[in-house]
Amino acid sequence: MTMSPVSSSSPPLTRLGDLPPGRWAEIVRVQGPPQWRRRLYALGFVPGARVYVEHTAPLGDPVQYRVHDTWLALRRRTARQIWVRPLAATPSSPAEGGP
Repeated sequence: MTMSPVSSSSPPLTRLGDLPPGRWAEIVRVQGPPQWRRRLYALGFVPGARVYVEHTAPLGDPVQYRVHDTWLALRRRTARQIWVRPLAATPSSPAEGGP
């Protein structure tokens, strides 16, 4: 299988669970066992969707995300199964009409 070249201006992929609060990203792919993927897809974590990292619980887990106008909390180990492309840094949160 031939991989298409990635533009050098395109931000590198990272795991959703590694993004800090206040960041927007676009979901690129979801990995993990089939039952996890089906559940994450059902929750709206599908390729092409935009997700906002809202905040982290006091002990660092879980993390609250916004996807498709829904707030969800995921454990970091689950969120690390979701590969994203960070979007341009913006100070606007979803309440302020972010990307």
